[in-house]
Amino acid sequence: MRSSFPIEFDQTSTSPPGDATIGLQIMPWVDFDQADEIVADVLAHIENQPGIRYEVGTMETVLTGPLDQLLELVGQCLRLAHRAGAGEVLAITKILYQPTQKGCRLP
Repeated sequence: MRSSFPIEFDQTSTSPPGDATIGLQIMPWVDFDQADEIVADVLAHIENQPGIRYEVGTMETVLTGPLDQLLELVGQCLRLAHRAGAGEVLAITKILYQPTQKGCRLP
């Protein structure tokens, strides 16, 4: 049965093990002209995380890796956006947790 999600699970994946996938949107509460720079800083932070696979989309960034590490990363992204100048930061997340899978494969 094919999942309705855009992510397929590969039982034979050789990618780094990950038991979770998170769809993340970070929305800093700032003037429109400041938001792009803050989001770019957050994306740069995500790119520098070892063991985390990611794919940047138009509406969200999809992260794959160990659940605890991903949840910590979400917190780091919130704090980073706040330190970059956002008085408030909204994170919208969708979490898929599948501890029995050998790995999640992004499309």
